[in-house]
Order: sequence, then C-alpha cells, then structure tokens
Amino acid sequence: MKVQVEVLRAALNKLLDHAKEAQGGSIEVDADLYWFVPKELLSDPAAEPTGLTLGSLDDDWSEVAAIGNGTKEPFGYGLVWASTVLRAIGDRTP
Repeated sequence: MKVQVEVLRAALNKLLDHAKEAQGGSIEVDADLYWFVPKELLSDPAAEPTGLTLGSLDDDWSEVAAIGNGTKEPFGYGLVWASTVLRAIGDRTP
C-alpha cells in the first residue's frame, strides 16, 4: 500500500469537518488510558500480543496540541499520538 499524503490530508479534513458538524468545536473524551500495542506486534495477526502497556489520551493530546500551536516541532511519532486522538474522536462521533 502506498499512502498519498495529499489524499490523506483531504480525507482527514473532511472527517474532521464531519466531527465538528456532529459534535461541535470541541469533543468531550471521557476516557484517558488505553491499551498500547507495540508496533512490532501490531501487524502480526498470527502472534498474540504480549507486553501491552498503557497509553494516555491526555498525554497524546497534549503532545499533538503542542505541535498544533507551534510550541513543539512536528516529527513522525506525532502521527502516532494523533492516531490515538483520532480514534477517540471517531469512537464518539456518529
């Protein structure tokens, strides 16, 4: 699979517009902790995940917001933090 960044950007913009229309300008996320699967195990469906750790949506959002407001430079792992926040929003948006 090859992901075209501009197509992804367009899709995310449309999805975020939908979430804003459905939920308003901010979305309440009432959960913080989630199970984090290490990347080495994430794409091996034959292996049962072990060594799961806890992630924090609050921490992930703080990092994403810092990138968004310019107090932190963007880097690749920021996309992982953004993915957990997007998952939380997607789970709460009709």
